[in-house]
This record gives sequence, C-alpha cells and structure tokens, in this order.
Amino acid sequence: MCIVFLKFDPHMKSGGYKIIMAANRDEFFNRPAKPAHFWGRNPSVLSGVDMKPGKEGGTWLGITENGRLSAITNILQSSPVHNAKGRGYLITDFLRGDQTPLAYLESLAEEGHTFNAFNLLTMDLSEPACLAYYDNVSHDSPKILAPGQYVVSNSLPQTPHFKRRSTERRYSMNSYRTGKKVTKYLIKGLLELLNNNVQFPHDPQVALQGTPLPEMVRDGFSAICVRTPKEANFGTRTNTVILVDGENHVTFVEKTLKSPVDLERFEWEVNKFEFNVRLA
Repeated sequence: MCIVFLKFDPHMKSGGYKIIMAANRDEFFNRPAKPAHFWGRNPSVLSGVDMKPGKEGGTWLGITENGRLSAITNILQSSPVHNAKGRGYLITDFLRGDQTPLAYLESLAEEGHTFNAFNLLTMDLSEPACLAYYDNVSHDSPKILAPGQYVVSNSLPQTPHFKRRSTERRYSMNSYRTGKKVTKYLIKGLLELLNNNVQFPHDPQVALQGTPLPEMVRDGFSAICVRTPKEANFGTRTNTVILVDGENHVTFVEKTLKSPVDLERFEWEVNKFEFNVRLA
C-alpha cells in the first residue's frame, strides 16, 4: 500500500459519511494476490489477499461485516530486512480479533521492531467509534486520532513526501452527502485522485529516508499513481474506495489489474460490494 486518503467522522448521522477512504496498493506486478472478496467467518472479512509464498493470507486493507477496518502503508527505508515478518498479517490479525483499535496497537508496539517500517491505521465503528494510529519508526506510542481528514503515505506524518503535501492542499472530503448520484460522483472523483500520476522527483525526504529502489522506479514512486518502466515490473496495481454512511451502509469498490499482469496493455477489473455493518 502506497497512500491512504481518509475522512473519519464517527458522529455522522443519516445523510453523510462516517468514513471516506481511498487507497492505492503499489507492488511488483508478478507478486500473486487475490482480488477483494469475502473470506473467513465470525467475522467475515472483505479484502484482497496476498498470495506470495510465505506471506499468504496477509492484506493491505480490509473491512469486516462487524465494522472493523484497517490499512497499512510501508515507510521507505534504506535497508529493509529481507526475511522480516509479513506486515500484511498485522491487518488480518486486527480484523479477525476483538481488541479495541488502541489496545491492539499497544500490544503490537512490543514487537514492532521485528517488522520492516510501516504506518498502521485501525478503526472500529462500534460505540464509541474509534480510529488509532501507530508507526514502528518514530518510537512514539500508539495514539487515538481525532475525527478529521488524514493522508498517510510512505513517510512519517511529521515528515511528509511531496506527493502527500501537494495533495493535502487540493483535496477535500467534507462536503459530500449520501445518495446514489452523489455516491457515484464521489467514487469517480476518488478514483481520479488515486490515478494522478504527477511525479515529484528529487524529493529530499525520499533521499533522507533512503530506498533500495532503482532510480527509474524512484521517480515513478514519487507520484500518487506509480508508473515505472516495464523492466521495473512495479507500480500501482489496485485502487480501493470504501464509503461508510451514517447508517453504517458500506460501499466497497476495488479496481485492480487482472492477473497475471500484461505489461503491454494493462487490463483492469472492477468489483463492487455493498453491505450493512452489523454492530454488536
């Protein structure tokens, strides 16, 4: 996962959205994965699933039928550990568990150093609805986030990349109301946002963090939608939009590259799911 746009308004009632989320997954095109689907029971989870050998069952973003939601982004680092624990399991463990968002992150913080760098968001729509955040780089404790708008990318919140800083000035999710036409318009606009391929090469924060990515990948990586030369075999391969309205109705749209990815002509498939959250 490369970037997450999030509006969190847990007190929203009928006529508006409690959650508006738009996110990109950037990954090597030959890494096997299943598109979004419902899996598991009690609770059932809706997410894509990583199928890389040794990392099967992890994910980058997901939501459950009982209102738990989580997303992760990698933080660039100069020397990631090749055999570190899979970060995708951090999502599935939270989604299938019953700890509060903050309690889960506090328990995770004890072993956070065993993973490569990440930003992790955890949410629960049960009363009282809660959004929590943790990274394993800053040495800060996990914390509750207030209602508002957030952009989480591949750096710490206090040291954002240019692509995040640029986008924060231009996007707003505050004024949207519910309704079929509005929802269709909102989804269209969020997908356009996720496919913005304006690059910000020579970002000093990227240089400061360091990355093993080759230069031809690094420049593409500086955009919201990552596009790199074919030989890099890497880029944005999934867009996801999640809307939860004031009555806890979920609209989940995933646009993902068909697998195996044809680098000569990208072919996309779009899957849409709708359901009502069942709160305890």
